[in-house]
Parts: sequence; structure tokens; C-alpha cells
Amino acid sequence: MKPKVLVSRKVFERRWSCSTSNSMSNRTSAIPYTPTQLVKKLQEIWGDLLLTDIFDERVFAQCPELKIVCNIAVGYNNIDAKAARGAAS
Repeated sequence: MKPKVLVSRKVFERRWSCSTSNSMSNRTSAIPYTPTQLVKKLQEIWGDLLLTDIFDERVFAQCPELKIVCNIAVGYNNIDAKAARGAAS
């Protein structure tokens, strides 16, 4: 299966014009997903590029295919680093 990446918030349109392949899912809304919506969107997704989505232990546990989370922000208080390390092992 070809890896799929979710871009969960609208970001830098000009920069992403080259990434409209079938492996990228670019969201056009600036409203963050709820945790339930995020888990549903991340099923069978390999990676997520995010701004403020909350990645906690529950999200990592329910998204076993997730291999990478990229945060476009200052800091990473929206990502549970301990849960991310546990999910990676």
C-alpha cells in the first residue's frame, strides 16, 4: 500500500500546490478536527501534518498505521510525547 499523509488544516496553499497527489489529503478548513474526527480520518494513514490537532495516548492507540506526526507550530504541547514514543516501539 502506498503511504498516505493527511494535512489536517489548511496551510500555505502555494507551498502545497505540488503535493496534490493521491497520497496527500489536503484539508481546506482552518477548524481543527475533534479527537473522534481525527481518529476516523487517520485510519490507514501513514503520517499527519498538523497545526493544533491534539495527539494523545488514545489517538496513537487507535491509529496503528501512523508512523509520523509533523507539527507546524512553535512547541508541541498538543502532542503527548510519551504516548508518541510508546506508539513508535
